Amino acid sequence: MFVKVAVLVFCLVCLADGKLPSYFKVCKRSDPNLDKCVTDSVMTLKPQLAKGIPELEIPPLEPFDLDTIVLKSGNAGVRIDANFSKLIATGASGFEVYDIKCDIPKNVFLFKLKIPHLEFNGDYDIDMNVLVLKYKGSGPISGNFTDLDVQVRLKGHIKKIDGKNYQTFEKILILLKVGGSHLKLGNLFLNQKGLGDATNQVVNDNADIFLKEIRPALVDSLSDKFTLIANKVCRMFTYDELFPM
Repeated sequence: MFVKVAVLVFCLVCLADGKLPSYFKVCKRSDPNLDKCVTDSVMTLKPQLAKGIPELEIPPLEPFDLDTIVLKSGNAGVRIDANFSKLIATGASGFEVYDIKCDIPKNVFLFKLKIPHLEFNGDYDIDMNVLVLKYKGSGPISGNFTDLDVQVRLKGHIKKIDGKNYQTFEKILILLKVGGSHLKLGNLFLNQKGLGDATNQVVNDNADIFLKEIRPALVDSLSDKFTLIANKVCRMFTYDELFPM
C-alpha cells in the first residue's frame, strides 16, 4: 500500500502530461515548490487509489491484498513459527502523505505516511512459545493496527532492456511504527472459549513482543511486493518518456 503512493510520486514528477490519465495533476520538475505540488497531487488521487488505477496496473487499496507472510523468529523467551495467508486489509485509503522529498539528480524519492486505522483478516498456521504461552494450531485471524507511521525510500537506477533505457528501483526501504494493535486468533484449542479467550488475552497483553517479532517479516514482504509493482509500472515507459527532453 505504501509504495503505490511512491509510484504515484515518481510518475507525477517525471511523466509528460500526455502519458497519465486526465485526473492526474502533473508537477513540473522545474517547479520551485515541487515537493508541495506532489503532496497535493497525491492527496487529490485518494479516491482513485481506493478503487485502483488500471492505466498503471495499480490494484485497489480497498480492500488491499497482503498475500502471505512467513515468520520464523526465536530467542530465549519468544519463539514464533507462523504462516499468515489470505491476508486482506481495509483502511489503507485513509492515509495522509507528508514530507515528500524528490531528488531528481540523485534519483532518490522519500516520503512519509500516516494511516489512522487498518483492519485485517486472514488465516494463520502457527507454532509459538511466548513467555508462559505455548500453542500450535491453525485457524482464522483478525485484528487492527492504529496510528501507523511509515517512512519510504526509493532509490532508482537506469537500466538498458531490449536496447532501451528504463528506470528501475532497488529494493524499497520501509520503516514502520505501529501505535496500537489488537489481534484475535480463532479456532484456539478447538474453539474452547475459556482457553481461547485466555490465549488471546495473553497475545494482546504482550502485543509489543508480537509486533517486534512480526514487523521485520511484514516489512520485508511488503518491500519485496511493492518493489516488483514499482518496477513493473516503470517498465511501461522508457527513460526518455519519464524524463522528456
